[in-house]
Amino acid sequence: MSRAAAVKKNDTFKSSTDLHLVQIPMPFVGMVTLPLPHTFHGKFTQGLSTNVKVEGKPAAKQFSGGKNDPKHVAKGIKFMVNPTNKGNVMLASKKVKINHFGAVNIKHKVFTCNDPAPLPMGKIKGKSSVNLS
Repeated sequence: MSRAAAVKKNDTFKSSTDLHLVQIPMPFVGMVTLPLPHTFHGKFTQGLSTNVKVEGKPAAKQFSGGKNDPKHVAKGIKFMVNPTNKGNVMLASKKVKINHFGAVNIKHKVFTCNDPAPLPMGKIKGKSSVNLS
């Protein structure tokens, strides 16, 4: 992976295809369950380094992430499984370490709370003068 901007506290991530199973009433059929896309907006606020900074802010490392804001609202009657509304980076740099975990750059993906399992759908947005590989 080529060099890219390091991720830090309050950098954002987004997915427009966070899928969740939702119950929807259908005429003549009754309730059906469909996977529907939900938008996920998050900021890096959790699992950040306590002693490594990027431009004066805590650096993001493997497993760092944040919460979806605003929380998902079912596009139907109800969710089959309530979303966790959490996202985090599971795969980070193999070369650059922060507190023994891979450092996160803007090319890494955020796993968001899809059904039936989290998927790496979140794209990171951020700017930094610090570049990582």
